Amino acid sequence: MYKNQPELMKKFIYLGITIASFISPKAFAQTQELRGAWIATVINLDWPSRGSTTEKQQKELLFIFDRLQISGINTIFFQIRCEADAFYQSDYEPWSYYLTGKQGQAPEPFWDPIIFAKQEAHKRGMELHLWLNPYRVIRSISSTYPKDSTHLSVRHPTWMMPVKNTLLLNPGIPDARSYFTQLIAQLALKYQPDGIHLDDYFYPYEGMTNEDAATFEKYGAGKTIHEWREDNINLMVKDVSYLLSTEFPTIKWGISPFGIWKSGTPAGIVGLSGASVTYGNALKWLSEKWVDYIAPQLYWAIGGSQDFKSLSNWWSLQLNGRHLYPGIAAYKAEPSMTSLASLYKADEIPKQIEHLRDRQIPGWILFRAANISQTATQGLPGSLANDMNKYLSLTPSMHWKSQQKPVAVKSGNIVLQQNGYLVKWQKSLAASENDVLPRFYGLYEIPKDSLLQNEKPKLTNDKLIRITSDTFIHLPLKTDRDKSEFFITAISPNSIQSEPFQLTRQVTSIRELNNLTLTLEDPFPNPSDGELNLSYNIIKDQEVSINIYSLTGHHLATLLNRKKYEKGEYSLCFNLNSLPKPGMYLIILEGKWDRIIKKWVSY
Repeated sequence: MYKNQPELMKKFIYLGITIASFISPKAFAQTQELRGAWIATVINLDWPSRGSTTEKQQKELLFIFDRLQISGINTIFFQIRCEADAFYQSDYEPWSYYLTGKQGQAPEPFWDPIIFAKQEAHKRGMELHLWLNPYRVIRSISSTYPKDSTHLSVRHPTWMMPVKNTLLLNPGIPDARSYFTQLIAQLALKYQPDGIHLDDYFYPYEGMTNEDAATFEKYGAGKTIHEWREDNINLMVKDVSYLLSTEFPTIKWGISPFGIWKSGTPAGIVGLSGASVTYGNALKWLSEKWVDYIAPQLYWAIGGSQDFKSLSNWWSLQLNGRHLYPGIAAYKAEPSMTSLASLYKADEIPKQIEHLRDRQIPGWILFRAANISQTATQGLPGSLANDMNKYLSLTPSMHWKSQQKPVAVKSGNIVLQQNGYLVKWQKSLAASENDVLPRFYGLYEIPKDSLLQNEKPKLTNDKLIRITSDTFIHLPLKTDRDKSEFFITAISPNSIQSEPFQLTRQVTSIRELNNLTLTLEDPFPNPSDGELNLSYNIIKDQEVSINIYSLTGHHLATLLNRKKYEKGEYSLCFNLNSLPKPGMYLIILEGKWDRIIKKWVSY
């Protein structure tokens, strides 16, 4: 528990777990920063419940998105191609077994996860990058599932390259390379995602022997087999780069290679040489500026022969003007998912993020979404939400992409209502084909006494309170909100902001704000699988109780019992898996003078 402001205390209480706080000035150093998380769908690591109903899968995905938003994540890397399959309606590949339980079978009732995920991510102010595995066709030949007639292994058996127990798309076959580029083109054209992201599965980590000898003999003239293999990967990267940079320039794209380029580089680093084994030579991609960013998987702690600091520092010197977003091993902070010898200390990931900010490295990506929970990973979500990502941040602008400001908001207002403020504005509209339309809108709350006459407001991260693609926002009641002015900016796909528009206040005839003694925000997430986050504002010192009732009035649980609170903002996190599921409940916050009721659904 700690103070944020001299007059207003903000206390975060997590029941049943210990939240570690690691606050430092460097925690808030970045004005723009990519704060990412991978959502893995292969073998249903993060999502979904394979073969379950559309409704359940959507609720599960929203629950993940809500948790990521709470933790300050602003970019989702959503795996939509695991084994030459599709988590979307594809012209090239069958529906994924990991989605419906049968490869090639469409979901019923029908839905397209990319369309749904993009819409919901944008509502929450998060970019959606589509994550593809480029070459894996069957991850385990000896233990797999029936393949659809449209699967690559059935349609193009001559393109296949078995290596030990894995079946790969042969990178040395030109037609196979063209096929993958066409697949990317369809994704970009159909969905216009914020980004395209490839992982590190090029040639296999198990190593190659002579599995591609016949292909090399046919296509590898004039090169050694090692030069040829690396060139195969480079040609794919170059083709995708040309496609996206010329046809879809707003789409950001990058690759996440193994974290060690070559053993011994930099000095003192010992481990597998990613560029030599997988033939994914990230330095070539950076030197040619084929990628917008690189996201090496730095899944090691600070110190030792695979030192996070040494590796991230070295990568930061290889960029050639591109961006670096190191991958961070969130799973190593969770005791149930890693050995005791490899388990991170509670402050390891905050220290890694602090180091990146100290080096002005513009972002990071956590592997993986399931490890960002309120009840695991040694308090990591609390540290992210309350300390490291205390303030919102736009993703980094890329200087080689358009710097044009989007069309500004031209009208909007803020209305005081019984349960809070309704902020609404008119969508930005293009006047000509050259205008840039916004991807998001940013809402800033700025104290009136800090605004200077005839000067533009300073749009700093500590004043940015929401990012969304919607044109309305609900804000909770606060006693000092009448002392602030609100501004909206339009935000381009490259995080360029328009001129701010000041919202007009419209006061409605309701109970005077100063007479309220407490307020309660809507439960979050809602619906939920049992996790409940409550945020409430104590406006006047008093005793407070929180109880849960069924819709029929039956008392089910007491979360707080006449606990005395001082004036301030508070947050609680509960795990309520003991409640009957599914169910709809009433959460009642009661103080000395006021009583507030909210509905909450658990599934």
